[in-house]
Amino acid sequence: MMANLGLLQWNWREKDQAAAQFRSALAEMESAVGSSHPDVAKILDAYREVLRKTGKKAEAVAMRERASAIRSSFAFHTNDRLDSVDWRDLRR
Repeated sequence: MMANLGLLQWNWREKDQAAAQFRSALAEMESAVGSSHPDVAKILDAYREVLRKTGKKAEAVAMRERASAIRSSFAFHTNDRLDSVDWRDLRR
């Protein structure tokens, strides 16, 4: 939700507020799901764009690298290793 507010503020040309909102969204998501969750990578990607477009390229690169590391750590996960149920298995 907070990331959506960041996007809205960006669209309204409120660049500083958008960056602050993404920082808050990132902190909230990390608190909720942990720092290496794929949802954190999504916020990092959006925040990276704000940083890049405001000239903070070094910070943007760091966000991109962190998001990429998170995604690559989940790239080979399957439902076989998770504690979840596939709805197709319920039909059998």
